[in-house]
Amino acid sequence: MIQNRLVKIVMPLYTNEINQYEKASLVQTHSMLSRYPITIVKPASLNIDHFLKEFPEFESENFDDSLFTSVSSYNRLMMSSEFYARFIDYKYILICQLDAYIFKDELEDWCSKDYDYIGAPWLVRPIYNFPLFKLVSWVRDGYCRVFHHPNPRLLEFKAGNGGLSLRKVSSHLKATDLLTKTIQEYLSHKKNHLFNEDVFFSVEVNKHGLNFLYPSYQEALKFSFDKYPRLCFQMNNQQLPFGCHSWYKRKMRQFWLPIIME
Repeated sequence: MIQNRLVKIVMPLYTNEINQYEKASLVQTHSMLSRYPITIVKPASLNIDHFLKEFPEFESENFDDSLFTSVSSYNRLMMSSEFYARFIDYKYILICQLDAYIFKDELEDWCSKDYDYIGAPWLVRPIYNFPLFKLVSWVRDGYCRVFHHPNPRLLEFKAGNGGLSLRKVSSHLKATDLLTKTIQEYLSHKKNHLFNEDVFFSVEVNKHGLNFLYPSYQEALKFSFDKYPRLCFQMNNQQLPFGCHSWYKRKMRQFWLPIIME
């Protein structure tokens, strides 16, 4: 196991009842990344003795149960300075949810690039270059501008999704300490994905002068795929990334199941 405090794997766990796909993700993460320390982040009341019996090298960190009840509560956890302070002894944490799948151990290489945040890029499918779709986007842009609504286009080609993401602890701790008012604004929008925690760290923080360093979307494709995995695969020169996210969702599994469950 790596002992230089470079990176720790952090796996959020909400319940003891995980499905076959989540179990496959957990086993694969352990298999590929066992030379790094792995921590289960969980509700304080959740007993995970059976997980620790199967994976005795795992550690655990407890947080208040209320932070594991919904997407909005998870956003609150991930935008809290308390969360990152727990890992201050490490340069990086890799958030690896149970719908993420690791294909190869390139983690040390990714840490060496010194980015502040890396996630799967939010791509735009080529169909949206057609004139009709461009017109719809133009109308939406105008609507968002006039009524001061967030524009979904702010996510285009950003890197990106937080479900499998590498985060520099010091940068995230600084952001959560300094931007408390902005975080409260994000948390007030409980059901709008444009205010999720990964949007905050991928898009919002640099609006406030924090200067997070990100990879290009082309490089981020080598780190992870999320939406449109077939398109991601084509754009990544028919190469699998370090890992992927949302692999067993209905729209993704047609691509991933033959690769992962072969």
